[in-house]
Amino acid sequence: MDESTIDFYNENAEKLADSYETADMKVVHGLLLRFLPERESVLEIGCGSGRDAAFLISRGYDVTAVEAAPKMIEVAQRLHPELAGRIIQATLPFREPDRLLCRHFGAVVCIGTIIHVPDHDIFEFASQLRDLVAPEGILFLSGSMRNLPSQTSRDDNGRLIIERVPEEIQLLFERLGFQLLTRVQNDDALGRPIKWYSLVMQKVGQGNSRSVDEIEAIISRDRKDATYKLALLRALCDKDSEIVEIRKNLCLFHFVLN
Repeated sequence: MDESTIDFYNENAEKLADSYETADMKVVHGLLLRFLPERESVLEIGCGSGRDAAFLISRGYDVTAVEAAPKMIEVAQRLHPELAGRIIQATLPFREPDRLLCRHFGAVVCIGTIIHVPDHDIFEFASQLRDLVAPEGILFLSGSMRNLPSQTSRDDNGRLIIERVPEEIQLLFERLGFQLLTRVQNDDALGRPIKWYSLVMQKVGQGNSRSVDEIEAIISRDRKDATYKLALLRALCDKDSEIVEIRKNLCLFHFVLN
C-alpha cells in the first residue's frame, strides 16, 4: 500500500474516524447481512475506524480486521472496545510470511480499500484474496467511481486513488475462481458527489490455473515498479483467450512501456 496514503490516515485518524462513524451505511450493511453466511468467520481488510467490523461482531460474526495505519487502529479500539485483540496491523498486499495467509475465512470484506492498492500490486492482492476466502465463501468489494474511466491520481491530501472500472474487477476475480452474486451502485455514505459500487462474489473454484500460473511467473520476473494497469487486467479477464494470447498482450504492453 502507498506510504503517503498510510501517512495521511495516521495523521488524520481522529478526524476521519469522527466522519466515518456518522456515515449512512444502510445499503452496504444490508448487503453484508444478506450475503455473508450467518455467524461465519470474517476478515475485514482496511477496517478504518472499526465501524463495519463492530457492526458485524454485533450480528454474531467472528471478525478479524486488518488496518495499515497504526493510529487508526488505536482510534478503532477506543471507539469499539470489542475490537481489542482483533485488529492486525499490516500493509497490502500482505508480505510473506504473514500468518493471515495461512488462514481461510467464510467471508472477506474490503470496503473502499481496493482504490488504494497500486497497479503493480493489484494482481498479488487479488491472488491473496482468492487464497484467504474459503471454498464457497464470500468476497465483498467496494470502490468509488468518481473519476472513471480508470485513472491514477492523488487527492488534495496526497492519498493514492485508483478508480478501476467495476467490470474489470469483476472479471479479474471471475478469472480467479469467483462468480458474481450481485453488483450494486449507491450514493456516497457521507453525502459527497461520489458514486460507489459493491461487488458480492462467491468462490466456486480455483480459476484458470494455467493462465494464473503464467501471469504470476511473468510478474515475479518483471521489475517491481512495472505498471500493468488495464492491459494486464484485460489479459487476465478474457475468458476465451489461450495462454499464447495472454503472453502476446503482455509482451505488446511492455513493448509500449519501454
